[in-house]
Amino acid sequence: MTDEQFRQIYPGWGRAEAEADARAHPEKLGGSTGNYPNSLLSQMGGSIDKYVQDLIDFAGEDYDFVAKWLEKQFTDAMGTDDTARKEFLKSVANELESKIGTIAFDTKTQKYRLQGKTDLALKRLAEDEKTTTEQYNTENALVREQQGSDLNRRGIISGTRENATGLAGKEVGTLETDITRRMDALKRAVGRNTEDINLANTQGLEDITTAARRAAGGAIGQHDYGIENAQRTKERSILDAEGKRKQLKDYLASLEGAVI
Repeated sequence: MTDEQFRQIYPGWGRAEAEADARAHPEKLGGSTGNYPNSLLSQMGGSIDKYVQDLIDFAGEDYDFVAKWLEKQFTDAMGTDDTARKEFLKSVANELESKIGTIAFDTKTQKYRLQGKTDLALKRLAEDEKTTTEQYNTENALVREQQGSDLNRRGIISGTRENATGLAGKEVGTLETDITRRMDALKRAVGRNTEDINLANTQGLEDITTAARRAAGGAIGQHDYGIENAQRTKERSILDAEGKRKQLKDYLASLEGAVI
């Protein structure tokens, strides 16, 4: 800045203050970046703008690169024929799933299947218990009859085995104790199996619920994080590029002011 410019444009200013303002606002000296063909800014401003644009373009190319591979993964999984894809999706469509989402649908399906397996297991256990009990009752009746015949053959009872006393009563009591223990063992085994089935059902439901809750929370968190992170990355890239533009142009302006 010449002494004449200083006196005319910055009357009453200090020299250092005026030069700083002139560097920040070169238009006050009678020109701008685009109007001073011999200024550093006019000579290099285009290169700076190109450099910054290259940074912005490169950020876009990064996005295109990621998008390309995502598209490839998609077409590898779903094919390239839109019509065929639509037909396939139509063939496997589920109206409930589309309403409540895959996590909720899978959870509902898993619970339904688990309950179905539990009901089936309990039903089969009840059928086995009934069959085994009937078999035991038949066998027990046969054993009692054989014991009664044996006691009569041996001549140690005069009436029925249920009214037997003495040695005969002792043998009858031993047999009845064995029969009772056998039936108790059956009931105990059935009871334990029932408890195991119900426990597996309860724990299975807890596992399904826990997995669904965590999957839903993770999906929501990942979604929110992904969107916010993408937005922040975009904004940061633009700010960095524009900051680089300002930094370079301010530097050139400072050099220009020093030359003036």
